Amino acid sequence: MKRLRLISGGAMLSLMLLCSSITIAQQKVSGIITDTKGNGISGVVVSDGFNIYKSGDKGLFSFDASPRARFVYISTPSGYEQVSPFYIRISGTLSQSFEFRLKRVGKQPSGFIHVGDTEESVYRNYIDCMKEYIINHKVAFLMLNGDICYEKGMRFHAAEITGDKMGVRVVYTMGNHDLIAGTYGEEFYEKNFGPVCYSFNVNNVHFVVTPVTFGDKSPSYSADDVWNWVRKDIEAQPEGTPVVIANHHFYSLPDDFKKYNIKGYLYAHYHTNLFYKGKNGVSTYSSMSPNKGGIDHSPSSFRVISFDDKGNLSSTLKYSALDKHVTGTAFKIPGGIKVVASLYDTGSEVLNAEVLVGREVFKITRKSEWCWGEDLSAKVLSLIINGDNMKLKVKFSDGSVIFKPITFSEDIKWNVNLGAPQFMTSPLIAGEIVVVATTDDEKAERCAIHGIDKITGELQWSVKTQNSVRGDMAYSHGYVIACDVIGRVYCIDPQSGKVIWLRDIRENTIHPVLNQGVVAHGDFVYAGQGASLTAIRVSDGEVVWVNKDWKGGVSTVAAPVVDPGSEVLLTGAYWTGRFANDAISGKLLWEKKDDVTRIADNSPVSFDGYFFYTSPEYITQVDPHSGKELLRQKINYTVNTRSRPVVTDKYYIVGTADKGVVAFDRGNSYKELWNIKTNPALIYTAPYTKDFQMTVESGCALAGEKVYFGANDGFLYGVNVANGGFRKRIELGSPILGNIVVEGETIFVSDFGGNLWAVSLF
Repeated sequence: MKRLRLISGGAMLSLMLLCSSITIAQQKVSGIITDTKGNGISGVVVSDGFNIYKSGDKGLFSFDASPRARFVYISTPSGYEQVSPFYIRISGTLSQSFEFRLKRVGKQPSGFIHVGDTEESVYRNYIDCMKEYIINHKVAFLMLNGDICYEKGMRFHAAEITGDKMGVRVVYTMGNHDLIAGTYGEEFYEKNFGPVCYSFNVNNVHFVVTPVTFGDKSPSYSADDVWNWVRKDIEAQPEGTPVVIANHHFYSLPDDFKKYNIKGYLYAHYHTNLFYKGKNGVSTYSSMSPNKGGIDHSPSSFRVISFDDKGNLSSTLKYSALDKHVTGTAFKIPGGIKVVASLYDTGSEVLNAEVLVGREVFKITRKSEWCWGEDLSAKVLSLIINGDNMKLKVKFSDGSVIFKPITFSEDIKWNVNLGAPQFMTSPLIAGEIVVVATTDDEKAERCAIHGIDKITGELQWSVKTQNSVRGDMAYSHGYVIACDVIGRVYCIDPQSGKVIWLRDIRENTIHPVLNQGVVAHGDFVYAGQGASLTAIRVSDGEVVWVNKDWKGGVSTVAAPVVDPGSEVLLTGAYWTGRFANDAISGKLLWEKKDDVTRIADNSPVSFDGYFFYTSPEYITQVDPHSGKELLRQKINYTVNTRSRPVVTDKYYIVGTADKGVVAFDRGNSYKELWNIKTNPALIYTAPYTKDFQMTVESGCALAGEKVYFGANDGFLYGVNVANGGFRKRIELGSPILGNIVVEGETIFVSDFGGNLWAVSLF
């Protein structure tokens, strides 16, 4: 890298970074950087927010600070930790002396926690879960990547989520909701957290924290100001130093940054979990918050990112807030018994798990981050028949040992674990094959589409996808069609697993992520959202039309639907509204963007020539041709879930974000018939839900006089449709987010633990 030429006085660039108003006199600053033994440390980067300097012999530095500077701060070097704060506010006097103290630590932990958009001003248990994780794992720092948020949130974080209280350095970045009223937008942030643009080093990797360039109020700097400072900061490092940049927003880096060794980009803002590695080789990570569901229904979680001294990154998601979640289910298989255990703890790891039957001990193995299991011999079955109970013994890395009984089920036919989470994709029946999809928002390595024999549960084939498939797939003309979150559409022969065609429906963008899935009608399949909404011919993969009439908005999980009579396609965008396009021509027919409709999360259905969908507090019936509303029925439930409603002449049944599943009588002015409340969600998915919400994202399945649904609590439920009379529930152990599918006498259920279950009707 080019050696930085330091400038001062009249030659100093007229930057605006970290400035509010021009003062007349320059400020002479000097100081020293020492270790805990009092020895000076040379070569440490020092900045006033405009230019970069380095400490000289014996750790001394001296320069004329910009008249606009508000801080003097240092870039913590590798092998050191801060003893004093890394920044000191400039007092405004003509000269000022600064002292920074560092502790030599040598090799540092090679991982950190990445969190986005906490938007919190109340102490909740996710904070304790992160503290527990930090105690049980060595991490270098905790990064909160913006939107913490507004004055109340910033006060809370400055008091409760600090280095002293969390047990590790806490790194803050500024988000758009952290720019608030004041002399300048970042004024209150600075009072609590210091400079908005700074850097530090861990194990020879250079981390650069940058601020948003726009938000609720105007900052006192421009994008050019930020990137000019970042250039100088990076060029002050040894040539080839690996660099990781953090910003609350996802910006395109300036073209000349290609000459730097940029290895990673961290951001938040979208309330989603996403990993993507671009053509430039930069690993990008968007991370959720651990205290609520995401805008795109990403689960409550924090990300642990590990790195080596070359800047190669990898990550693991930790779902919160779970405290020693342990469940076990067993069922008969040919020649023995199968045990499936759901084991998870936010703050620690599962080290090993065993099945205890009488005096016998049987080890089980990890199948995914949630699931452990094993096929056990007929000996175990005979012990059970003789009256011995089965229980789990689970050991965690914090030293805890948990014992839990195992429930035996006569209803389960088979189970297969696919090694990675299944999100809101529903099992798809394609002849004799059940097709499911797995997600991987950690490394994009385990995301795939899988074909399973629907009678035996044996895996037949797997097709690796470029990124996660989170929404429903379609079966049309003998083919399975799916779309991943970055816009690649796959057409697969379900009998052989052969890919028939691939189609990329957008380029150079990964937001909004495409969660809504696809829908087929005639020879067309529809995928994408907004400017990427595309009609593709199933038979040959050719694009028929691309939407030109409306923008994409924010990610939605609401599945698209076509009304077959009118041939109208209904799609949506969260915080924007719902949009009806002619399914044949692509022409926009109508749109609804009012305050009720714009929270477009609930999957619409077509019934009896009309569209039906649920808004957070309303049931709506719409004429597909005109968009005229025939019904807008107020309900006392929050429905910002994906749960596809069941609509018949008599019933309207839907999952809620807060109170389980509710049924209404369509023939009696939508009078409430029944409400089945579930347990609190294991993880939160519906946007902004937190604290013991009884969330059901799963769409219900009606089979005769019974209704089946899965829930975020990990149970499969069956009730009588007429009165909600409870029949049975089966604990599968992991959140059930996709629709329940019934074929013949079998219920097919996919769960977040990576399991596909075949269960007899009950």
